[in-house]
Amino acid sequence: MSALAGKRILLVIAGGIAAYKCLELIRRLREQGASVRCILTAAGAAFVTPLSLEALSEDKVYTDLFALGRESEMGHIQLSRDADLVVVAPATANILARMAAGIADDLATTALLATDKPVLAAPAMNVRMWEHPATQANLATLRTRGLLTVGPDQGDMACGEWGYGRMAEPAAILAAIEAHFAPRRLAGVRALVTSGPTREPIDPVRYISNHSSDGRGTPSPLPSPAWVP
Repeated sequence: MSALAGKRILLVIAGGIAAYKCLELIRRLREQGASVRCILTAAGAAFVTPLSLEALSEDKVYTDLFALGRESEMGHIQLSRDADLVVVAPATANILARMAAGIADDLATTALLATDKPVLAAPAMNVRMWEHPATQANLATLRTRGLLTVGPDQGDMACGEWGYGRMAEPAAILAAIEAHFAPRRLAGVRALVTSGPTREPIDPVRYISNHSSDGRGTPSPLPSPAWVP
């Protein structure tokens, strides 16, 4: 069974040309058994339509912080709390800056500020914007608060420049989401690993020892006998 089966993903789609990749991401998440609910910013709607997102996610697309009937139920709180993971893709320089500053002036940033769930961001922007100290400082701040990131990749950009800033491909974002949900059976477990023979002193001169193992359960030959007088 997929690690994503039954998981609830809240996908925040900000305004960047890479927003079109979210259509493929939604399809792949659904194939793995995850449910996807989308928040589309006003800038994001310039690149992908609510109808396309609704068709692929088979769920309503949320755009307005003050949608009739929703905010009476504190809709932005419920959206963020219902999810198992919040994914921001594309995570533009603008939305990262607003997240770092704690700004909540639309549905996307309000939900992000209200969430108590892990957040994974897939940065996407012009290479100069990516390299700007303000963007790097914002990312450093967000990472200290637990933000997970995937990408960006290096390559040609829609603006004609080349460098880091391309949003990670849907397959890479999917892999990062799967890794987040992968079982961590040894998480928090402390182990002591020893190698070689053990020796139990009898007195300051003599000891009892056993053979070391070669890793396959067979003893390795020792130059000294098990009992040393």
